[in-house]
Amino acid sequence: MRFLTGIAGERWRVSRKHFSSKYGRPAATHAGDPGAYLSLRNRILALRMSEPFEVLLGRGVLAA
Repeated sequence: MRFLTGIAGERWRVSRKHFSSKYGRPAATHAGDPGAYLSLRNRILALRMSEPFEVLLGRGVLAA
């Protein structure tokens, strides 16, 4: 488990597997060393919906 620190000092845990797939290291840093890692781009898939829909979320309902 790794701990990440955000720019406002907030900290959160992330598994090593998730970290490796989400963050890349600067060229001068060895994998696993402390440092400023870069967030990798995310691939987001989207589908045009032709009718209104709702998605049940843990905090409520998203409707469009």
